[in-house]
Amino acid sequence: MRFSKLRLTGFKSFVDPTDLVIADGLTGVVGPNGCGKSNLLEALRWVMGENRPTAMRGGGMEDVIFAGASTRPARNFAEVTLHLDNSERLAPAGFNDSDTLEVIRRITRDVGSAYKANGKDVRARDEMIAQKVKDFYFFHAVTRHKMTTLTPSYHAEDYSPDDNRFDLRPFLQN
Repeated sequence: MRFSKLRLTGFKSFVDPTDLVIADGLTGVVGPNGCGKSNLLEALRWVMGENRPTAMRGGGMEDVIFAGASTRPARNFAEVTLHLDNSERLAPAGFNDSDTLEVIRRITRDVGSAYKANGKDVRARDEMIAQKVKDFYFFHAVTRHKMTTLTPSYHAEDYSPDDNRFDLRPFLQN
């Protein structure tokens, strides 16, 4: 099981729907300071159940909703969708009937968060699939492959020509 795509809509600086395709191999995110690289990692943590506003660099959970800019109005909701490749059928029981697994978290102003797993509404307190996926994924990532989260302060010296890079510069708002 592996992450295959992350879709953000109205989440922090990603006001318009944006897809981050996570291909086989190394996927890197490049862009200037302040372009939203950290927001991608926060979106991943959030869709998998993070509930601490401080972990999202906010004062409240609604701070993940795009707050508006001089040229763009604020949004009323934020949504993050995590797509996982489940072709090996390693997802938690009840979710192994498909080659893909989709976990959605949506927050609406003054309403709160709602979760879906493979198109089915699930209650937040029952939304254990993301936690199980997270536990499973990180366990396997550490034991079968080496996984490292590169923070903005990390400077990699060598890149392979096969590296997959997602350049945020085209998505920056003027």
